[in-house]
Amino acid sequence: MENPPQPGGIISPTQPPAGQPAPTPNTQPAPAPNVPPAPAQPQMQPAPQAAFQQAPMNPAAPSTQQPMAPAQAAPAQPMPAFMNAPSAAPVSASQMQGQKKSIKKKMVLPLVIIGALLIIGGGSAAAYFGYVVPNKPENKLLSAISNLATHKSVTIDGTVDYSPKSGGTGVAVDYKLALNSETSQVGLSGTVGVGGAKVPYEIRYIDKDLYFKASDLNGLTSLIPSSGADLDFSSIIKQVDGQWFVVDRSFTDSLGLKTSCVTDSSFALNDADVTLIKKAYKQHPLFTVKSSSSQTVDGEATTKYLVDPASDSEASAFASNLKGLSLYKKAMECSGSSSNSSDSSSPSTSAKNTTTGTVSIYVTKDNQLKKIEINGSDDSSSMKIAATFSYAEVKLDKPAGAKSVQDLYTSVLGGLGFGPTAFTDIQSSAKDVERKADINALHGQLEAYWAQKGYYPSLKDMNSAAFISANFKGLDQEALTDPDGSGTTFTVAPQKNAYTYTVQPSGCDNATKTQCVSYVLSAMNTDGTLYSKQSLN
Repeated sequence: MENPPQPGGIISPTQPPAGQPAPTPNTQPAPAPNVPPAPAQPQMQPAPQAAFQQAPMNPAAPSTQQPMAPAQAAPAQPMPAFMNAPSAAPVSASQMQGQKKSIKKKMVLPLVIIGALLIIGGGSAAAYFGYVVPNKPENKLLSAISNLATHKSVTIDGTVDYSPKSGGTGVAVDYKLALNSETSQVGLSGTVGVGGAKVPYEIRYIDKDLYFKASDLNGLTSLIPSSGADLDFSSIIKQVDGQWFVVDRSFTDSLGLKTSCVTDSSFALNDADVTLIKKAYKQHPLFTVKSSSSQTVDGEATTKYLVDPASDSEASAFASNLKGLSLYKKAMECSGSSSNSSDSSSPSTSAKNTTTGTVSIYVTKDNQLKKIEINGSDDSSSMKIAATFSYAEVKLDKPAGAKSVQDLYTSVLGGLGFGPTAFTDIQSSAKDVERKADINALHGQLEAYWAQKGYYPSLKDMNSAAFISANFKGLDQEALTDPDGSGTTFTVAPQKNAYTYTVQPSGCDNATKTQCVSYVLSAMNTDGTLYSKQSLN
């Protein structure tokens, strides 16, 4: 049965002219099953695109009817010449599926390339910031230096050799320095070789007491110049050789040396100190790396960095940036100085620098400082310094049988021909020196106060801890106490073991119209004499 004509149907590009018999159904390309013909497209729409806009098909479903044109198909329209090409023929399901696969393949390759670039680029960035940057020589040295500051226990074994090039006596020292910042323990031991004599020594600082001893001192007698006096050095050496002595706080206090500010300080660096060291080093590096190589130190693999030290100005700038360290601030506080005071001294740049040498720094794989070697020389001498670091816990014991350093003074002074009161005289003299230093420090603070206020503090003000703290910045509080005294109260009239502040007019208080316009500040020495300072206005 022949198919009836399809009104409004799409003219096939292979349809014969009018008047000729139509080809049999077997010669026309049949559309795929269940795929209705595409509706008519706008006049200038390319035929291939219309093929891809067909409805989805189901190849598995069998065909049950002849393909029919849509009931509301648009009238046939003339088509552009370029659409009469054979490529405008309807596309089969297999052809369309193949084209989709081709498109997917074309898209996969660029995506793979882009993904690879992202992975490689991201990996490179991660490698650069995760490995290359931390392992740059400059950053390795910075890490090693900052890591050193974080260790609570450090032990340094080393040597120092000094040799003059013409005349003079060389010195060879080997040492072992052990430090525990948590327990504030320090130990130093080794030998000192001078002029053929080699003297073992040992020093320990434990529980705020200082212990020391020296041995094999007989070899030093040849180095002591003859004075013609009848001095019994052999007797002194016999009492001192190999004997432990202790300098405790009570002894230093008896000399008028107020050591509590220093001995009560902690040696440990806090996190802010470590951060400050890193920042100072980044701004002013102490070394410039020239080369590096693999080396083994005490069986441990390290990287050896041959470096050039920083210039004097750069090193000074680095040291200046460390004034914020807690240890430095405490040292300034104990000395009565301000940590913000400027250092008027500066390295000389006019003299020609004739020093030459090398500096080598060894760093382990985990960025720990392992060893430092310095070899230098100038026109007159040469020096070699070596130091090897380890980080095992340091624990020191108090030496048994230690004698008081007063016994040492008695032995030495007696051997030098001084009488039995010599030690007492030394103690008294030291206390008087401290009294003088305290009065001078207070005098400076009083004159600075006048420059700001136009009058001096009253006696009530001078005996107020709050007033002193608020107005006498940088003053060591120990300066308020006489070496033999126990309080900080100023007296009206001079007396032993206390400082005197006599202000005029008598009874002035500065709170009313009666202002304090002059004063006399004094301390009574051991022999009863007075050391005094008067107001400058």
